[in-house]
Amino acid sequence: MAWKGLAGAAAAPILPPAERLQKLAHAEQLFASKFPNVRTVTAKEAAALLQQQPAGYVLVDVRNIDEQQVSMLQPGQPASVLTQQQFEQQKAQLGDKTAICYCTVGYRSGLYAQELQQQGIPAINLMGGICAWTQEGLPLAAAAGDGSSVQTNKVHTYSARWAYHGEGYTPVYYGNEYVRMLQDQLSKLGRRLFGKGGSSSSSSSS
Repeated sequence: MAWKGLAGAAAAPILPPAERLQKLAHAEQLFASKFPNVRTVTAKEAAALLQQQPAGYVLVDVRNIDEQQVSMLQPGQPASVLTQQQFEQQKAQLGDKTAICYCTVGYRSGLYAQELQQQGIPAINLMGGICAWTQEGLPLAAAAGDGSSVQTNKVHTYSARWAYHGEGYTPVYYGNEYVRMLQDQLSKLGRRLFGKGGSSSSSSSS
């Protein structure tokens, strides 16, 4: 069962729409500067690539399982979206498809895209992550009980301070992001020491 953080922990107030967009733009610039050798793509550009060239690209969600359970990007058929764990299992069969990696606002996905590039796998970082996707009003989907997916307006932003979602979307986040970040770090260390296991995400909160 996914751990949700400490209930009742103090949360930052949700910012008004214009300030959310401004903060997201700043985060995009900051994280792009941290990974200067990683190609980036905007949400609009990613959506167009996935529709126009679905055979050449695959979306890869690098977030935690409980974030993914709230919602994932819905690029529409015939485009595909995989979790990081699924991508790791299938990448040998994906040929030369380019991975468009995403997380909350682009840090974790930047790390993973950089890691893939070092392995010789083509990868792009989605600037602004799932938050930028919602700022463009693009659809999200959640898994239904019968294995299908249903459209939703809920988006997991990891914490209240990263809630840079677009208007019309409802943010969901951990009650205590710092404890969750510590758990992510320990999970990542465990995978390095003992092999695969734990949640399918890299560390950090964005």
